Amino acid sequence: MIRISYNDLDKEELVVALENKDEIMDKLEEKLKNYQEISLYKNKFIKDTELGKIFKQIPAGLCITNDEGYFELVNPAYCEIYGYSEQELLGQHFSMVATEENKEKLTKLHDRFITGKSELRGEWEVEDKEGQRKIILADAVRIQGPNDNYKKVTFVIDITERKKIEEKLKQANQKLQEKAVTDGLTGLYNHKEIIRKLKLEVERATRYNLNLAVMMADIDDFKDINDSYGHQKGDEVLENLAQQLKNMTRQEDIIGRYGGEEFIIVFPHTDVENAFEIGERIRQTVAKQTIADVEFTISIGIADLNSDSHQKLIKDADLALYQAKNSGKNKVIKSKK
Repeated sequence: MIRISYNDLDKEELVVALENKDEIMDKLEEKLKNYQEISLYKNKFIKDTELGKIFKQIPAGLCITNDEGYFELVNPAYCEIYGYSEQELLGQHFSMVATEENKEKLTKLHDRFITGKSELRGEWEVEDKEGQRKIILADAVRIQGPNDNYKKVTFVIDITERKKIEEKLKQANQKLQEKAVTDGLTGLYNHKEIIRKLKLEVERATRYNLNLAVMMADIDDFKDINDSYGHQKGDEVLENLAQQLKNMTRQEDIIGRYGGEEFIIVFPHTDVENAFEIGERIRQTVAKQTIADVEFTISIGIADLNSDSHQKLIKDADLALYQAKNSGKNKVIKSKK
């Protein structure tokens, strides 16, 4: 390796050397094939300038790579992000800090960027010296060197902690959103949300002339369950029945707690006869089972869409439920149009 010491130069020679540093560097690049040696010489000149001080003190990670992707300059902030020393990075390919699954992709992106065919901006997952994964925000610009070869100047910010906070906020917002539309006891849609979804289904069925049916289900003599077993047991019955309804309906069906011990199920693409069959199967299953150590039955009213009004659909199903209750309970009644 060729070594140059400033002690070997008098002041005039040093001034000449600094004024002609680009020419000197070009000559050195022609003679030295080792990228790390070239970078060390460039660092020596740059560090003696005001630009070098800025480069060193800037809080963002900053690196310069040549057209083949090898590090020529790195600042302390860049080294801190990845846990490498300056000497460990210089002369190495930038992909050394990429995750295994991103190495090929980023290398190809670099090659396209150097030729001016793409931008290089975005968030990337990287890997530090200890193998810890981080998320960085990177932005790059192309500069032309003295030998007309393009170089890549990349600005890097470690946003790992910010992304963690964003993810926590996202999860918290999701939980709040779920809470806003979910019945706290049963986990089904609450009254407001099930009505909102019913309105959408009515609008879609009306627009495209589709079948749509609704089932209203109510636990028979639920007050007696509360009086005999206590309200805690009554809550267990509601929770378990809600799960049973989910298990006995299709994925596209929409289930909600209408209020109290009353449930509503929306059946898209379903006529009243098919909805009646589903309702009868649910009624029979509940009547044969002991749920939460309690035996009980349910009454069901079924109606299908015959207007563009969701209120009319609910009213028809509720009237059929009332008839089921008044005719002995534990029955499924279809609405009469």
